[in-house]
Amino acid sequence: MEQKSTLMPLFVLSFLFVSVIICIVFLYSSALLGAAFGYFWFKNVCGQCPQITMTPVVAFQPGSSMTPIANTATITASPLPTQTPEPSHTFTPVLTTFVPDTLTPSVTNVPTNTRDAMSVTQTWSAEMTQQVMNMMEWLNQLYQRGKIGNLNGQYYRLPNFADEAVEVGALRKVESGYTARDFVLRADLVWQVDGNQGDWAESGCGVVFRENEAGGYYLVYLSADGRARLKRFIGSSLALIGRSTIYNVNRDMAEAELTLVVKDETVTIFVNREQKFENYSEPASGMVSFTAVNGNPYGFGTRCWMNNIDLWVMQ
Repeated sequence: MEQKSTLMPLFVLSFLFVSVIICIVFLYSSALLGAAFGYFWFKNVCGQCPQITMTPVVAFQPGSSMTPIANTATITASPLPTQTPEPSHTFTPVLTTFVPDTLTPSVTNVPTNTRDAMSVTQTWSAEMTQQVMNMMEWLNQLYQRGKIGNLNGQYYRLPNFADEAVEVGALRKVESGYTARDFVLRADLVWQVDGNQGDWAESGCGVVFRENEAGGYYLVYLSADGRARLKRFIGSSLALIGRSTIYNVNRDMAEAELTLVVKDETVTIFVNREQKFENYSEPASGMVSFTAVNGNPYGFGTRCWMNNIDLWVMQ
């Protein structure tokens, strides 16, 4: 019998082996070339593309006083400055145009000076944003002092308030439209007593809060004798809870920055960013209102103006 040749199988195996080697070398070379091309493209082409960075954006939406325009989710995205802005009391009441019988609270967000309409439109947003940030800085300081437990809440810019009280001991409350249990209220106050006479301790600008359905409420006011007072109305009379230490006041035209912190069972009063008084208050939700407090039986009694009113309702 003839023996079968072994050359053919060896040839086939050699051919397959060489083919596999060639394929491996080809694939490896292609991968290297692809990586080199990708690096070259990224370095010389994509490297010229603009870079995208994620930056927290503070959202600010102007609106009516009934619309929250800031919250801690946006305002406190980064650490707040600790520098206290200087109090500003630059507004001057025009007494010749004071008409108490027709006074109604109105939003005065747009500055009413001599600038033209175009410049007012361009600067309105910047001024309002600065107002919010000034309040946030002050809230941050109150938080660091332990006067508020956190920075969760909503900010409202309230309408300016103006009124006069002629009848001694009578309060005409003007509601802000907001009900709150715990809050921080900051405002620039100016008040005047007719003829600089009467009972200075009972004449000034006041804030009514935690008013209940039965008619009871708390009253904080800055008086012409240079003190802040906390009173509570129960039944048919106002009872004095306590008064602050004395602060400097010009009785001819008194002015001061008031900050009222109401949290849980504590009421804290700051005058020109200095703590002047702290006392107890029964925790309850109620309307926030404004009033002129009068102890002067002469002439127009007492006039009160509140400007740049900031309200922070805590959550």
